[in-house]
Amino acid sequence: MTLNASGAASITMTTISSGAFDNCGLGSIIMTQSNFTCIHIGTPTVVLLIATDQNGNTATCSAMVTVVDHDPMWYLDADNDNYYTGSAVGPCSSSGPGYRNTGLVGGGDCDDDDPAVHPGATEICNGIDDDCNNQVDENSPVMMHAKVLLQGPYISAQQLMHDSLRVKNLIPLTEPYTGLTNFTHIGGGGETTTTGVLAVTGVNAIVDWIFLELRNSANPTQVLATRSALVQRDGDVVEVDGVSSVSFPIATGQDYFLAVRHRNHFGVQSGGTDTYPPCIAVESDFRSLPVDGFSSSTV
Repeated sequence: MTLNASGAASITMTTISSGAFDNCGLGSIIMTQSNFTCIHIGTPTVVLLIATDQNGNTATCSAMVTVVDHDPMWYLDADNDNYYTGSAVGPCSSSGPGYRNTGLVGGGDCDDDDPAVHPGATEICNGIDDDCNNQVDENSPVMMHAKVLLQGPYISAQQLMHDSLRVKNLIPLTEPYTGLTNFTHIGGGGETTTTGVLAVTGVNAIVDWIFLELRNSANPTQVLATRSALVQRDGDVVEVDGVSSVSFPIATGQDYFLAVRHRNHFGVQSGGTDTYPPCIAVESDFRSLPVDGFSSSTV
């Protein structure tokens, strides 16, 4: 006998005997056990069917009932992220909390204590195998933290740039390079910021949009990826949120040249290549030499 998904099963008299009769007429029929649960698994149970006629005479027949668990269908999903760990068990083998038999997407959860970790999860820079593919921080973007000073707004006495464009509300919320001659986006374009970012004052106030390029280490004239970003008064180049390091959707662990360009200034390119490891923002300071200058109208 197989238990149901709830770990229970029952038999009737007809399960043991197709019927009973007596020439004097039956008085009663008693079955010694009809209901079975997980505690009955394994050890056979003797079930008696005792018939008594109207004269008090009795007759007995017996059956040996062996109980087995339900087909495995319960899975351990302790963090309730719809992905389980381990193999399926029957209802009598589950240990209660954390076991489920509905709403599951799949197995292979490599950390059943963290609902953010499971197959198919987004891999982020945290030193953890978020998507359970035995790789850590793979497909993470190239990250960089550059510093650059634009000559036009630079105030040498303060060693800062002024933010007149921001004060006069002349910085657009969407990057201005799309459609401009000699500014071709590769993997970037259409970046937008917010009025909140442009409302920041002080040394972290935004000066303008700039255009970043990662270039082939073997051929620096070949642009592999671009990103429009923001530059602050103190020269920090930041993402569109006004705070974060700039990231490029391109393979890490490679060497690249970095070029910084602006629609009203000559561009500059790093004097050598840098290796960009996963999840680490590489520092690039264009305020000091060596850098390779070039005209933005010729590259």
